[in-house]
Amino acid sequence: MSTFYSALNSHAVESRVLHLLRSYSLPAHAFLTSLDETRSLVSGSAALWPLHNFDCFPNDLDVYSPEDTAMIMLDILRNRFRFRICRIQATHMHPSSQYPIYLGILRVYWLKRRNHTINFIVVQGDNAAAAIFNFHSTIVMNYFNGTRLYCSMPELTLRKISTPNVNLFDISLESAWRTLACIIKYSLRGITFKYRRRIVPHVCGTDPICPATIRTLHDNAGLVIPFPSRVNVVRAADAYDGSRSVRWSLGGPHCYMPEFSYSTILECIDVPQAEEVSQINF
Repeated sequence: MSTFYSALNSHAVESRVLHLLRSYSLPAHAFLTSLDETRSLVSGSAALWPLHNFDCFPNDLDVYSPEDTAMIMLDILRNRFRFRICRIQATHMHPSSQYPIYLGILRVYWLKRRNHTINFIVVQGDNAAAAIFNFHSTIVMNYFNGTRLYCSMPELTLRKISTPNVNLFDISLESAWRTLACIIKYSLRGITFKYRRRIVPHVCGTDPICPATIRTLHDNAGLVIPFPSRVNVVRAADAYDGSRSVRWSLGGPHCYMPEFSYSTILECIDVPQAEEVSQINF
């Protein structure tokens, strides 16, 4: 592991996650258990904050669930944790939604409890992690489930650097403005955005920042930080949720030829659980 990982401590990361959940009036360990029981995960700024401990605390929780267990998790949020549904949106009916259909998202439920908000997102397929690799940039390609936090681009993310996952000139004006608004939001939180050709020279098809590189949740480019008090809940080698893993690549401008761009590759595949995972332990 690179030396800058030494600033991380798995106990500290778990402590931040527990603090985050309790700030939403959630019984933290019970909530984490519910995530594992339903193969759900938390992403967005709530998964980034435990890594950096930003001054800007997440305004809400984004909970992603696969479609086959989503109603179970929704029932838990409503009946066990006492959140109420304020609004439901089928994303294919609202293409300008904050969570557009091209992410493989089926429905979004906005839930409230006092002044706390949970955005509950139903993901197409049996792996909720698939949705995060279509996000606007690498800084938000992270999640935590009931036992660990996963960071897809640690070499960038832990230095507060991000590269876009889309070419703003190849998408609709409406989508471009929405993407730009997200980039501005994270820029104001101290994130530096760079096109990949301005980061470092690299070997195409090998370096994780290259859009020609095929990634999986099991490869050595990602970082898995286990929660020490919960590592025995499931096997520590299992870094993904569900019976199938995800194969993906970045989209956006070409590394060296800005006039060309890549489209994001995203598919679910069967991956042997014995594949090596980059995991940090202290």
